[in-house]
Amino acid sequence: MNEVTIVVVGIVHKMLKMIDLGSTLSCILEAIIANFLGISTLNTNKPIISVFSVIPFLVDTFRDAVAATSHTQARLDAFHTLFNLFFNSAKCLSPHQC
Repeated sequence: MNEVTIVVVGIVHKMLKMIDLGSTLSCILEAIIANFLGISTLNTNKPIISVFSVIPFLVDTFRDAVAATSHTQARLDAFHTLFNLFFNSAKCLSPHQC
């Protein structure tokens, strides 16, 4: 239930705003990625998360991690979040079908 409430109150937008403001502290970025991983586990959150520019951020994080500019855990979290968002995405045509 908490993951749904967190998304409904607008945390995705707030986390992306922190990224857009230029937060370069790796610990903050890693915490944001870990939060995306946590909230992406629920099917009802997937369409909401995908509306925002989370996917490009996660792909960039994964690429940066490959280039050894990010920690391994951030790379894994980004990968698993992307997997969660795309897994069963064909079945999630609308939030009511998830």
